[in-house]
Amino acid sequence: MSPASQFLVESYNLIAVGRPIIVAAEGYSEAALMLKEEDIGWVVRPEDPLDLAEAISIGRIRSGGDTCKRSTCGSRCSTL
Repeated sequence: MSPASQFLVESYNLIAVGRPIIVAAEGYSEAALMLKEEDIGWVVRPEDPLDLAEAISIGRIRSGGDTCKRSTCGSRCSTL
């Protein structure tokens, strides 16, 4: 299974249980495009620990620490 296919399988499992997804990838990657289109998580710049830390903090605050839904994340889900 290709890495892109593996990501899709894993991400659908996370979506099914309502978990937010944070991906460190270029904005044009398949993973980033899916997260932006579905508004189900955050895309952070690769190798940028501050972006990652911010996404984790915001995800916890907006989701109440449990789940990430459009209603709780709003426009913040997608890209920092």
